[in-house]
Amino acid sequence: MGTFNTLHAPAQCPACQFTYPGEYQFKFGLTWLLDYHLGDKLQWDDSKANIGKPHLARVKIYAVLANDTCPNCGVKRDKYTDEFDIHVENDVLLSITPMETYDIYMNEPDAEGDYAIL
Repeated sequence: MGTFNTLHAPAQCPACQFTYPGEYQFKFGLTWLLDYHLGDKLQWDDSKANIGKPHLARVKIYAVLANDTCPNCGVKRDKYTDEFDIHVENDVLLSITPMETYDIYMNEPDAEGDYAIL
């Protein structure tokens, strides 16, 4: 996956519905193994480690759940339930939802599937 950032937000097991601390890996902003929480503002700098563009009104970021085995029941998510959309407005991480479709990420030619400008 290369260098990425991590969003720390609740994850819910699709099998037992247990909620546990999720770690979602994504590539957007300054990708320098930074840790974020919902409500945080993305960091940018002048380096080549930036992915995407700062100050966009609305963006979806492709994310993968890193800790995809439920600590309660031990069920491991399959590859179709460990992908998520991170919703961003004006560089602020607002929410995370199960990914609706990967198609939206293929519409942005320079994004390489990492994000979609809305």
